[in-house]
Amino acid sequence: MTSENVTLSLAVRAAGDPIALQAAIKREVQALMPHWPGFAFRTLDEGLAVQQALPRLAATLLGGLGLFGLFLATLGIYGVMAYVVRQRRQELGIRLALGAPTARVIGLVVKQGMFLCLAGTVAGTGVALAIAQLASSALSGVGGADIVTCIAVPLILLGIAFVACYLPARAVTRIDLRSATS
Repeated sequence: MTSENVTLSLAVRAAGDPIALQAAIKREVQALMPHWPGFAFRTLDEGLAVQQALPRLAATLLGGLGLFGLFLATLGIYGVMAYVVRQRRQELGIRLALGAPTARVIGLVVKQGMFLCLAGTVAGTGVALAIAQLASSALSGVGGADIVTCIAVPLILLGIAFVACYLPARAVTRIDLRSATS
């Protein structure tokens, strides 16, 4: 014996509260189809909520993964910039010992670091736009290039990169010059 999964939907337009008509609708369906096994009554709003639950969950998970990726990018940018400045500590200490103004040394580190981060951000945004164009058919409600995301994320990353360049450079300018050259 084979059993088939059959779903029947009945749409009823009601002038008032549809819940109040639930008993009458069940009675009519039972009168028309006495052997029908079950009956689930939902309003249109409840039906839409059920249908949108999975896409909403997927969007929430993807958004969370995106934020986690942004957090990892933040850690990576800061870690690399701090390492690079630490490697240049002797050079920067010598510049300071020879009389370079602190602001100029900080500006040098920030300028060089921001150039690299800007180049990476431009390249990454270009790749992201190309991938988004390929995947736009799978994105519900979002076009191939979501302008808010394409502007906000690079600006956030560049802001993080600026802080990641500035803080280690400022820390190097506060070291004791005698320990920087030894």
